Amino acid sequence: MELIQKYHFYINLEKRIEKKIRCEEELKKIGLKPNRFNAISHEIGLIGCVKSHIRCIEIAKERNYPLICIFEDDVSFIDKEKIIEYITKYIDYDYDVLYLGAWISDNTYEKINNHLLHIKRATTTHAYIIKSHYYDTILQNYNEGMELKLNNPEIDKYNIDQYNHKLQSIDKWYCFNPILATQKDGYSDNFKDDMEYENYIKIIPKKDIDLPKISLLTKSYNISKFIPLMVCNIKHFNY
Repeated sequence: MELIQKYHFYINLEKRIEKKIRCEEELKKIGLKPNRFNAISHEIGLIGCVKSHIRCIEIAKERNYPLICIFEDDVSFIDKEKIIEYITKYIDYDYDVLYLGAWISDNTYEKINNHLLHIKRATTTHAYIIKSHYYDTILQNYNEGMELKLNNPEIDKYNIDQYNHKLQSIDKWYCFNPILATQKDGYSDNFKDDMEYENYIKIIPKKDIDLPKISLLTKSYNISKFIPLMVCNIKHFNY
């Protein structure tokens, strides 16, 4: 955790004092002395969000940080002992971006090992690590998405955590398995609404090969001779 202590920010709007207090309590639980970044405010909340992430990465680049871990102030850790264990084990692993937790929206990910998934489509940016060799790549993506969002504020695909899908599909974007960091439910300044992501983020969609097989039996008119067979089949269902 020593590297994360040296090279992290948590993003917090100055007016959200209650989030500041809660977030700092969370970070202290995993042994961090919280390093606050004063979030950039914008009339379009998601623009302020991406600007804040951009500036955190720019600071890391200017200071020659080997990596930067960015937390948002709604981060909530699920298993504090395990997150310390996994970060310690994988901080030097070969990745571009490593999510401590993300909302994995489909099952197209690939399993790297028992603890890591190579994700291809994940949203949320509440807890992730970026290696220094990848700063320029992610900054280009974030700036490009921000310009598109400014001109098309109603289009979700230009949000920071969706526009980066184009990078996820080709580069080494990994996520801990199980999810170790989620988002606390509550009011979002980005979306101007109460958001309830906490439990959804914890769920990783099963791969097709791991899903149960499903049988479908239909009874048609005047085929009563098949009823005993159907009853037999139903008794042997396991799903």
